[in-house]
Amino acid sequence: MRLHLAIGINNTTTYSKLIDTIIDRFSLNKKQLFIYDKKRLDRFIDEEAIHDDKTFINRYGQSLQSMSSGQQKIYFVKHLLDQNPHTIILDNPLSHLDPNHQNELIQLLEEREQDCDLIFILNRSDWIPFYCTSYYNAFDLNFEEVASKEAFKKLFTFKKSTLNLSAILPSNQSKYNDDRLIELKNVNVSYGEKKILNSINWTIKSGEFWELRGPNGAGKSTILTMISGENPKAYGQDIYLFGYKKGSGETVWDIKKHIGYFTPSMTAFFKGYHSVKEMIIGGLKDSVGLYIKTSKLEEQQACYWIDIIGMHDKIDTNFVDLSLGEQCLVMTARAMIKNPKLLILDEPTAGLDQKSNELFIQLVNTIAKEHQTAIIYVSHKREPSLAVQALFELIPGKNGSSYITTNYT
Repeated sequence: MRLHLAIGINNTTTYSKLIDTIIDRFSLNKKQLFIYDKKRLDRFIDEEAIHDDKTFINRYGQSLQSMSSGQQKIYFVKHLLDQNPHTIILDNPLSHLDPNHQNELIQLLEEREQDCDLIFILNRSDWIPFYCTSYYNAFDLNFEEVASKEAFKKLFTFKKSTLNLSAILPSNQSKYNDDRLIELKNVNVSYGEKKILNSINWTIKSGEFWELRGPNGAGKSTILTMISGENPKAYGQDIYLFGYKKGSGETVWDIKKHIGYFTPSMTAFFKGYHSVKEMIIGGLKDSVGLYIKTSKLEEQQACYWIDIIGMHDKIDTNFVDLSLGEQCLVMTARAMIKNPKLLILDEPTAGLDQKSNELFIQLVNTIAKEHQTAIIYVSHKREPSLAVQALFELIPGKNGSSYITTNYT
């Protein structure tokens, strides 16, 4: 009988130490062990390009690098399973996958669960493999067995509290008074012969709360780069960003000053030794560093945000020394602190444990309810408590993705 484990973690779990603990606890150092996580997948893709590795081209007809992000994860797990491992450790394997790819990966693991031991590191309890035989609590610095699946689920319980954001959401937003923030009119995008977007029309107004949804590869990131002014494909198209017709002489910074943006991949770009407080204050200037002069009011705003995300005890801790989940919370506060006209949240909860995830959803809902910031929320994972007003959904097709909109209000 195979040994399949579920190990629960939170934002304060040190990942590298946890892996060492698992290897030591279950005597895996002399056995055929493979580990799946995002860093190892990215490293494999880099090595594939550097050494012209044909493993995936020969088997699947294309390189790992050329696959969609969902395909990359599934085929990389397949590759590990085909190495005849004794054990595979999988770090939140469903993270960043759309529902179809999630179901495909779940089915793959179910079909192969008798081939090797599977150890799942999970930061939430919405999916726990039914074939797991033991459960462990690795929250904080602990590593102890829990009695049952029910006891394991209780580790992730979160008690909501009332959030008062009046002190951190002043009325002095950036100076742009038109109700219409973004307008995309009949937008089409292709890369070479590959068609991405087909006749997209979308107007975003102040105070609206949108969810942007679509499968991996549907063009969500392309739309976001159109809105942020970064995509050269926007030139020559009928696009209006905060009163500017795209290509009319505006700069990227004319657009970015109105936008707060966060996606978990941003954390990799901040490698300097800046404190939590410095990182959040840096969101006011779209920069970070001691050379930034801030007022007492701005420092107070940063401290309010630090209290909201529950990290007052780490106010002077270096950002690089935080866990991934903690870094995601700091970067979210950094995006929100400048009180933007538009807040873009791209897979924002991907690195968060369940408690932080629910705190984050509560925080976003409160901003949407109490303020005029427009919000675009992008996620593969359904958030039942997310109080979005409307859905913009991309539907892939041979001529690129079309769209449907659904209003919930």
